[in-house]
Amino acid sequence: MSRHLPSLPFSQHPLIDTRDLDEGRLMLCRLYGQAQLDLDPERKAFHWQSNSATLGPIRLAASWVPEGACIQTATNADRFVLLLAIHGGALAVQEGQKIRVEPEHTGLLLPPERRGSVHILPTSTTLTLTVERAAVEAHFHKLTHAPLRAPLRCQGRVDVAEGPGAGLARLIQFFAQEMERPEGLLATALLRASLTDALLTALLTCTKPTQDQIFAASARPVTPGLVRRAQAYIEAHVGDPITVTDIAQEIGVSVRALQASFAKYLGVSPHQHLTQWRLDLARRQLLDAEPNTSVAQIAAGAGFPHPSQFAAAYRRRFDETPVQTRRLGPGHGGRVSAQGPGYRVRHCRDSQKA
Repeated sequence: MSRHLPSLPFSQHPLIDTRDLDEGRLMLCRLYGQAQLDLDPERKAFHWQSNSATLGPIRLAASWVPEGACIQTATNADRFVLLLAIHGGALAVQEGQKIRVEPEHTGLLLPPERRGSVHILPTSTTLTLTVERAAVEAHFHKLTHAPLRAPLRCQGRVDVAEGPGAGLARLIQFFAQEMERPEGLLATALLRASLTDALLTALLTCTKPTQDQIFAASARPVTPGLVRRAQAYIEAHVGDPITVTDIAQEIGVSVRALQASFAKYLGVSPHQHLTQWRLDLARRQLLDAEPNTSVAQIAAGAGFPHPSQFAAAYRRRFDETPVQTRRLGPGHGGRVSAQGPGYRVRHCRDSQKA
């Protein structure tokens, strides 16, 4: 096995090049959190060279360890660590399970609450992804719209030959390549944010236990009480530019669960229910409008930015156009017809003819 320095990713971002074990220990704590670094038991020398780059809350580090090293992680660490091998590999033990980290075959995921040991083999080149626990848990909530009720369950062994783990490894490789291009995709803030989300999602779904937690949280049932809370939120914000996603986040469930529960208890989708409330609001405002208030202004105030779409939806619900309704109001010499949420309103043309 060669001891010549390989070409490390993130070459524009050197982090450390040291033969001092104490300096290496300090740097390891920056990368892994609470961890202990020791010499390879069969070696008397130490050498660690590493380049590193960050993407939002994620840090990626490419390291060359020609003399090998031993790492012990603590149960009170505050971050998730994913270890991949570019060359060489590592031998790990986590909760009694032995895991061999090999290039393009197996990676190692170290969650915050588990103790583990990692023996990085001499002349190995590794790629490490670290992200703070709070960022991972916040992304879990973003994906599921549900609170995390128990620590994330992660298995240590990550299959990077196929499946979600392979996708995560390819994403990391893509990021490493783009970091070498000053004018690459990562120069755009929007794309950096999107790639950050993609990496966090891939990290959460790279092992089956966390996949199961995500699906279970997303499928959380909505009770009638939560549906009533959603209705109250819609009523309070009916004229605001809220979306179904906003409603789901407000009551702490996934969009899919909210949609299923509205269909079960109300017989309509959340979007349909919101639209009905907005149309009822628009009707009340049309009947009370001053003569100099346009239909377009009323539509916008009720949450309809496109007048043509508003007019079509309004006619489907009330069997008359917004202009016809407006002529029924007191400001236009008409009579106010019955209106209110949940009604299919009948207008007063016949009574006016009497």
